[in-house]
Amino acid sequence: MSAGYSGTPLERKLGIKPGHRVLLLNAPDGFSLDAPVVRRASGLADVILSFHTERRELERRLPVLREHMEQAAGLWIAWPKKAAKRTTDITLLELTDYNHPLLRRMQLEAPGTYHHSLVVAQLAENAANAIGANPLVARVCSAIARTFERWTKSRAARTGAGS
Repeated sequence: MSAGYSGTPLERKLGIKPGHRVLLLNAPDGFSLDAPVVRRASGLADVILSFHTERRELERRLPVLREHMEQAAGLWIAWPKKAAKRTTDITLLELTDYNHPLLRRMQLEAPGTYHHSLVVAQLAENAANAIGANPLVARVCSAIARTFERWTKSRAARTGAGS
Protein backbone atom coordinates (compact mmCIF):
# COMPACT_ATOMS: atom_id res chain seq x y z
CA MET A 1 0.00 0.00 0.00
CA SER A 2 1.37 3.41 -0.88
CA ALA A 3 2.26 5.97 1.75
CA GLY A 4 -0.48 8.36 0.65
CA TYR A 5 -0.30 12.08 1.18
CA SER A 6 1.63 11.96 4.47
CA GLY A 7 4.61 10.01 3.17
CA THR A 8 4.35 7.52 6.05
CA PRO A 9 3.70 3.93 4.95
CA LEU A 10 0.30 2.62 6.04
CA GLU A 11 1.90 -0.39 7.70
CA ARG A 12 3.83 1.95 10.00
CA LYS A 13 0.71 4.01 10.78
CA LEU A 14 -1.10 0.82 11.74
CA GLY A 15 1.75 -0.28 14.01
CA ILE A 16 2.64 -3.36 11.97
CA LYS A 17 6.13 -4.60 12.85
CA PRO A 18 8.18 -7.49 11.42
CA GLY A 19 6.87 -10.77 12.76
CA HIS A 20 3.41 -9.41 13.60
CA ARG A 21 0.42 -11.53 12.73
CA VAL A 22 -2.03 -9.33 10.82
CA LEU A 23 -5.71 -10.05 10.16
CA LEU A 24 -7.04 -8.19 7.12
CA LEU A 25 -10.81 -8.67 7.02
CA ASN A 26 -13.40 -7.67 4.39
CA ALA A 27 -10.89 -5.48 2.55
CA PRO A 28 -12.15 -3.90 -0.67
CA ASP A 29 -10.87 -5.21 -4.00
CA GLY A 30 -7.43 -3.89 -4.76
CA PHE A 31 -6.51 -3.13 -1.12
CA SER A 32 -3.29 -4.68 0.08
CA LEU A 33 -0.63 -4.26 2.72
CA ASP A 34 3.10 -4.67 2.36
CA ALA A 35 3.08 -7.32 5.08
CA PRO A 36 1.97 -10.94 5.35
CA VAL A 37 -1.74 -11.06 6.21
CA VAL A 38 -4.41 -13.61 7.12
CA ARG A 39 -7.71 -12.84 5.41
CA ARG A 40 -10.07 -14.67 7.78
CA ALA A 41 -10.63 -14.35 11.51
CA SER A 42 -8.61 -17.22 12.92
CA GLY A 43 -6.10 -17.35 15.75
CA LEU A 44 -4.71 -14.37 17.64
CA ALA A 45 -3.34 -11.29 15.90
CA ASP A 46 -1.09 -8.36 16.75
CA VAL A 47 -2.95 -6.06 14.36
CA ILE A 48 -6.48 -6.38 12.98
CA LEU A 49 -7.72 -4.18 10.14
CA SER A 50 -11.42 -4.83 9.57
CA PHE A 51 -13.53 -3.07 6.91
CA HIS A 52 -17.25 -2.47 7.42
CA THR A 53 -20.09 -0.70 5.63
CA GLU A 54 -22.95 -1.35 8.07
CA ARG A 55 -23.11 -0.37 11.72
CA ARG A 56 -25.14 -3.43 12.69
CA GLU A 57 -22.54 -5.74 11.16
CA LEU A 58 -19.75 -3.84 12.93
CA GLU A 59 -21.50 -4.12 16.30
CA ARG A 60 -22.05 -7.84 15.74
CA ARG A 61 -18.41 -8.42 14.77
CA LEU A 62 -16.72 -6.40 17.57
CA PRO A 63 -16.83 -9.19 20.18
CA VAL A 64 -15.46 -11.66 17.60
CA LEU A 65 -12.67 -9.26 16.68
CA ARG A 66 -11.80 -8.85 20.36
CA GLU A 67 -11.47 -12.62 20.74
CA HIS A 68 -8.73 -12.57 18.09
CA MET A 69 -6.68 -9.76 19.67
CA GLU A 70 -3.38 -10.44 21.40
CA GLN A 71 -3.07 -8.64 24.76
CA ALA A 72 -1.43 -5.53 23.21
CA ALA A 73 -3.05 -5.79 19.78
CA GLY A 74 -4.16 -2.89 17.63
CA LEU A 75 -7.72 -2.96 16.30
CA TRP A 76 -8.44 -0.73 13.30
CA ILE A 77 -11.97 -0.30 11.96
CA ALA A 78 -12.28 1.13 8.46
CA TRP A 79 -15.33 2.29 6.54
CA PRO A 80 -15.71 4.07 3.20
CA LYS A 81 -15.75 7.84 3.08
CA LYS A 82 -18.52 9.58 1.16
CA ALA A 83 -16.03 10.28 -1.64
CA ALA A 84 -15.85 6.52 -2.30
CA LYS A 85 -19.50 6.69 -3.42
CA ARG A 86 -20.23 3.52 -1.49
CA THR A 87 -23.29 3.29 0.73
CA THR A 88 -22.57 3.05 4.46
CA ASP A 89 -24.42 3.91 7.62
CA ILE A 90 -21.25 4.45 9.65
CA THR A 91 -20.02 8.00 10.19
CA LEU A 92 -17.51 9.73 12.46
CA LEU A 93 -20.29 11.77 13.99
CA GLU A 94 -22.15 8.60 14.93
CA LEU A 95 -19.08 7.31 16.76
CA THR A 96 -19.16 10.36 19.04
CA ASP A 97 -22.78 9.81 20.10
CA TYR A 98 -22.50 9.18 23.83
CA ASN A 99 -25.98 7.62 23.81
CA HIS A 100 -24.87 4.87 21.43
CA PRO A 101 -25.66 1.50 23.09
CA LEU A 102 -22.02 0.37 23.04
CA LEU A 103 -20.81 3.59 24.69
CA ARG A 104 -23.67 3.50 27.24
CA ARG A 105 -22.62 -0.02 28.16
CA MET A 106 -19.03 1.12 28.65
CA GLN A 107 -20.22 3.96 30.88
CA LEU A 108 -21.89 1.41 33.15
CA GLU A 109 -19.23 -1.30 33.14
CA ALA A 110 -16.05 0.79 33.14
CA PRO A 111 -16.86 4.33 34.31
CA GLY A 112 -13.25 5.22 35.14
CA THR A 113 -11.94 4.15 31.75
CA TYR A 114 -14.83 5.87 30.05
CA HIS A 115 -14.23 9.17 31.90
CA HIS A 116 -10.49 9.02 31.19
CA SER A 117 -11.23 8.58 27.50
CA LEU A 118 -13.52 11.64 27.50
CA VAL A 119 -10.68 13.72 28.94
CA VAL A 120 -8.25 12.36 26.33
CA ALA A 121 -10.80 13.11 23.60
CA GLN A 122 -11.11 16.72 24.72
CA LEU A 123 -7.33 17.15 24.84
CA ALA A 124 -6.99 15.67 21.34
CA GLU A 125 -9.76 17.91 20.00
CA ASN A 126 -8.12 21.02 21.51
CA ALA A 127 -4.74 20.07 20.06
CA ALA A 128 -6.27 19.47 16.62
CA ASN A 129 -7.97 22.86 16.72
CA ALA A 130 -4.69 24.53 17.71
CA ILE A 131 -2.81 23.12 14.71
CA GLY A 132 -5.64 23.31 12.17
CA ALA A 133 -6.28 19.55 12.03
CA ASN A 134 -9.70 17.90 11.96
CA PRO A 135 -10.98 17.97 15.56
CA LEU A 136 -13.67 15.34 14.98
CA VAL A 137 -11.16 12.84 13.63
CA ALA A 138 -8.85 13.57 16.56
CA ARG A 139 -11.67 13.08 19.08
CA VAL A 140 -12.85 9.78 17.64
CA CYS A 141 -9.45 8.28 16.93
CA SER A 142 -7.83 9.26 20.21
CA ALA A 143 -10.54 8.36 22.64
CA ILE A 144 -13.50 6.38 21.42
CA ALA A 145 -11.38 3.59 19.92
CA ARG A 146 -9.10 3.64 22.98
CA THR A 147 -12.10 3.35 25.27
CA PHE A 148 -13.27 0.25 23.43
CA GLU A 149 -9.78 -1.28 23.51
CA ARG A 150 -9.30 -0.73 27.25
CA TRP A 151 -12.86 -1.79 28.08
CA THR A 152 -12.71 -5.05 26.15
CA LYS A 153 -9.30 -5.93 27.58
CA SER A 154 -10.43 -5.20 31.15
CA ARG A 155 -13.54 -7.34 30.59
CA ALA A 156 -11.35 -10.16 29.28
CA ALA A 157 -9.10 -9.92 32.33
CA ARG A 158 -12.09 -10.01 34.74
CA THR A 159 -13.69 -13.01 33.01
CA GLY A 160 -10.46 -14.89 32.23
CA ALA A 161 -11.13 -14.67 28.49
CA GLY A 162 -8.14 -14.32 26.24
CA SER A 163 -5.68 -15.77 28.75
